[in-house]
Amino acid sequence: MQLIYCSHSQIPSRTANSIQVMKMCEAFAANGHSVHLLARRGAYSQDFASFYGIRETRVVVDRKNVTWSIWGRLRYTVWCFHQIRKANRRTLVYGRSLYGLFPAMILRRRFIFEAHDVPASRMRAWGEARLLRSRWLQKGVVISQQLKNEYLKRFDFLESRDLLVAHDATDAPDALPVRPIPEWPGRVDAIQVAYIGHLYPGRGIDVLIDLARALPACDFHVIGGTDEDIARWQSHSDLRNLIWHGFVEPHAVDAYRAQCDILLLPYQKKVAVSGGRGDTSRWMSPLKLFESMASGKAIVCSRLPSLEEVLEHGRTAWLVPPDHFEGWKDAIEMLSEDASLRHTLGRNARSDAAAHYTWEIRARNVLEESRVECDLNAE
Repeated sequence: MQLIYCSHSQIPSRTANSIQVMKMCEAFAANGHSVHLLARRGAYSQDFASFYGIRETRVVVDRKNVTWSIWGRLRYTVWCFHQIRKANRRTLVYGRSLYGLFPAMILRRRFIFEAHDVPASRMRAWGEARLLRSRWLQKGVVISQQLKNEYLKRFDFLESRDLLVAHDATDAPDALPVRPIPEWPGRVDAIQVAYIGHLYPGRGIDVLIDLARALPACDFHVIGGTDEDIARWQSHSDLRNLIWHGFVEPHAVDAYRAQCDILLLPYQKKVAVSGGRGDTSRWMSPLKLFESMASGKAIVCSRLPSLEEVLEHGRTAWLVPPDHFEGWKDAIEMLSEDASLRHTLGRNARSDAAAHYTWEIRARNVLEESRVECDLNAE
């Protein structure tokens, strides 16, 4: 099947949404489909395939050089309209962007709409309602049961079968060998604890700094973040056991996880997204969760409803209330002293990731559960 993925993400960029888009494109291709991605040109000069670690050759990427102003959004929409119009009428259009899916609806092409957050404005709510009512919609995809519940509440014309819950995912745990980092800055005899991701508000960086201060026998690593965010957080502490690695390209992050004993996901009760805006704590499905599971390392994670859809306390992770500092401290101390529990949690999480949460499984489930009327393998 031919598939057009419309995303106004910049490719390449450091945002999690751009990683998710590229991984889904690769996964659709790995399931035997030809994929044409329509995205915005990113500010970085790196080759996008090596930047994201994409190996699938059936993904064709076209990028429009537009800013995200009103006129830029219009130009992107018109561009998507012409690209979809030129495609075979059996082509399926997929996307998270209203600006790419509206042209598909106008052109009467089958499409799948994926949502990661509730509409933040009445205009967006109106636009999503139009998409969700369209006869050309094959399926609505949401990233958690919590988000599905919210959509069913906000759009009373929807029925449960209209929305598919598809949590985010990871590369297959055995997809690539991980090479060790030759000059790892952590102490040889210390437990290595890491946070990997952006440093937006609500990601728990303040918790991690306090943990580093309270547990000097452990080394704490922060992998990710912009130079500005790192400088701001570093001003709060000069601890010798707190190491800031800065941004690491997506394809190289697994090597950093491999150096660690414990991975932290200290999401708070309010979690911002790109640009420090919004709050996704109630229904988020963070990529770092699934990538951490695939690494086979012990995970200490916030006990939030959307994360408990995936993790099981004491089996695949140790779950702690977000604002209970002593709980975080006790969990790290316990895991530091109990290598057997670390290995058990990591092994179980890795097994769950391989069985349920790879990108290829996600892409296949989305297409199989969608109301696609033609043979999915047809050209």
